[in-house]
Amino acid sequence: MMRVLYDHRLKPIDEQLVKLIAERIRKSRGTNGYPSKEQVDRWCQEYQVDVHVIASVFAAMSNPWRAPRLAVSPQNLLHIIPIMHKIRREDITYQITHIEQYIDCSLVYLDIYTRANVE
Repeated sequence: MMRVLYDHRLKPIDEQLVKLIAERIRKSRGTNGYPSKEQVDRWCQEYQVDVHVIASVFAAMSNPWRAPRLAVSPQNLLHIIPIMHKIRREDITYQITHIEQYIDCSLVYLDIYTRANVE
């Protein structure tokens, strides 16, 4: 799978994110809690961010010492199905390369390219 190159213009923003997360963990002393659904909805509407993105950030921070993991651990590969389907919307290209089918789940591999990644 091809990795999307890091856009270094994001570095100052990413550094602020890390700094704020570290500050939140320090202040909470490991008991982070989770904002109410109503509060998350308000922030998402105010800052025009998808609620699923913000919910996943708070879920990850609710236990910052546990590495994120799939809900299911793939076991016993059955098939690899090549797809190689590409679609372009505005300045973003989405490409599904293949699907891995396991006994307990399937993994879909999606590459996302923007014009900035290519330049």
